[in-house]
Amino acid sequence: MIIDDDELKRRDLLRIAGARDKKAYIGPEVVTLDISSACNLTCQYCSAEHAPGNPHHFDKSRFFPWEKFVGIVNDCAQLKVDQIHIVGPGEPATHPMFRDMLKFLEQQR
Repeated sequence: MIIDDDELKRRDLLRIAGARDKKAYIGPEVVTLDISSACNLTCQYCSAEHAPGNPHHFDKSRFFPWEKFVGIVNDCAQLKVDQIHIVGPGEPATHPMFRDMLKFLEQQR
């Protein structure tokens, strides 16, 4: 979502007022979604669960469910969250629905 400077300032003021009043007037600035534990690499320096030498290296990959993703993104749009970061202990692009997720995020503009 692209937001102009005036809207960003308004949202910042609402977040500050919420901290002062101990109420949530608006959602957080950033929401981070960990969507995939899979990785298509085996980097020697990696300390994540998919790293070589980790006892869980060959465990089944875990992917964030599509239905939950859609629900959270819709909630974020309603709460006026400024940014959604897509991350993972692995490579987020290995999620089988990664492209659909990006398209859905783009539609939220």
